[in-house]
Amino acid sequence: MLLGTHPGVAPDAVQDQLVRRGRGGYCFEHSQIFAATLEYLGFSLRRALGRVHELTNTRTHMTVHVEVDGERWLCDPGFGFSITGPIA
Repeated sequence: MLLGTHPGVAPDAVQDQLVRRGRGGYCFEHSQIFAATLEYLGFSLRRALGRVHELTNTRTHMTVHVEVDGERWLCDPGFGFSITGPIA
């Protein structure tokens, strides 16, 4: 990404990287393919962008908020091992 050669986070590009080539990724890529899958399955969702730790921190993070049976759930597939399931 820093070299200007990142293919972007469009679902096709992320699917190629994570699924076809079996490579890792960062939160935007994991959240994007997770959201695209949920949309394909018919779920209502929104992607959310936030700061990590403090408002002055320049690092950003992406999560997915999905609605299931009238309840909103925070899903964070790109945060590593700390969150193991959705949070109401």
